[in-house]
Amino acid sequence: MRIAINTLPLLDNIAGAERYTKNMLTHIAKLNSNTYHLFLSKINHNYYEVNQENFANYIFNANTRFRLVRILGEQMWVPFICNKLDIDVFFSPCNIAPLFVKAPTVLTLFDVHWLVYPHMFSKAKRLYLKNAIKHSLVKAQKVITISDNSKKDIIEIFGVSEHKINVIPCGLDPFFKIVKNEVKLFNVKKKYHINNKFIFFTAQLHKRKNVITLLKAYHELKKRKKIEHNLVIAGGKGDGYEDMRSYLSEHGLENNVVLCGCVPNDDLRLLYNNADIFVYPSLYEGFGLPIIEAMACGTPVITSNVSSLPEVAGDAAILIDPLNVEELANAIDRVLSDKNLREDLINKGFKRISEFSWEKAAQKTLSVFEEVYRETRV
Repeated sequence: MRIAINTLPLLDNIAGAERYTKNMLTHIAKLNSNTYHLFLSKINHNYYEVNQENFANYIFNANTRFRLVRILGEQMWVPFICNKLDIDVFFSPCNIAPLFVKAPTVLTLFDVHWLVYPHMFSKAKRLYLKNAIKHSLVKAQKVITISDNSKKDIIEIFGVSEHKINVIPCGLDPFFKIVKNEVKLFNVKKKYHINNKFIFFTAQLHKRKNVITLLKAYHELKKRKKIEHNLVIAGGKGDGYEDMRSYLSEHGLENNVVLCGCVPNDDLRLLYNNADIFVYPSLYEGFGLPIIEAMACGTPVITSNVSSLPEVAGDAAILIDPLNVEELANAIDRVLSDKNLREDLINKGFKRISEFSWEKAAQKTLSVFEEVYRETRV
C-alpha cells in the first residue's frame, strides 16, 4: 500500500496527541514494507521525521504555529501533493482530515472535550472544531478513537455509526520504568529546586485538567495536616495557567508549589520515579497517558472517576470525584499515610500496564488501513 500520514496540525509542544503520533509512527515503521509519505511542518519535522527507505518526508516550509497557515497547509498543500502521488490510504492522526484528498481516509479522533465542556472554549473555536470534525467524520471511511468512552461520545454527539469506529487504546512507551540511579534521582530534584518529598502532576495546563481542584486539596492538607510535601507541576502553559498562578499568589503557596514548565522525557521519568504519589484529577480525557506512565514508574495514582479514566486505570488507582476538594484531599492523605495501600496500588499498577502496548496499537491500526484498502478496491 501507498499510505500518506499527515502531521501538520501537530506543533512542537509534546502533549498527548504528539506522543500518540510519534509512537504510532515509530511502531508502524517497524512492522512492514508499505510505502509511506509523511507530511511534516517546519516546526515539527525533527520530532516526527522517519529516516527509513520506505518513508518519504515532505516538509511544509511555513510557521504552522499560526492557525490560518496550518489550516491552509493541511487543506491545500497536503491534498495537492497527495493527489499527485496516487495514495491508497490517507491517515490523519490528529482529529481533522484534509477534505480534498481523493484517497480513502482513516481518521483518529481522540475525544470531543471542547463539546463536552463548551464553556471552557471560545465560541469561534467551538464552531470551527465542530464543523471541521463533522466534515472529517463524514469523509473518513474509518475512525479510530482511543477509548470506549470517546467512542460513546462521538456516537452521541455526531451520530456516527458504531461500526465505523474502531477503539484502539494507546500504548505505554517502555521508556517509562523504574529508575534506580540515585544520583540521577537526586539531580533532577536539585535541577527543579524541589526540597522535599512531593506530590506530582503533569499535563498541559488547560482548565479541563482541573489543576485548581488539586491546588485546593493541597492547600487543605497544608492547613489541616501540616504536610511537608511539595506539590510539583510539570507542563506547558494552557488556558488554565493564569488561574493557577493567581491561586498560588492569593494563598501564599509559591514556596510550596514547584512549577517546572515543560520538561524533557528524561526528567519526566525521573520525576515520576521520585514522586510519592501522582494525582491526575482531570475533568475529561480521551485516554490519560500520564496515569499509566506513573504506574510504570512505580508511583501510586489518584485520578478522576469520569470520562475514560476509570476505563484506563481499572482497579489500579484510587478514583475520586474531580470536583470534590475534600474527597481528593482525603485520598491524598490516605495514600501518603498508609504504606500497605501504597504498596497495593503500586503492585496493581504494574499488572495494569501490561495491557497497553504501542506495538499492538500499531498492528491494529495497520489492520484498519488494510480493511479500508480492501473495501475501496472492491
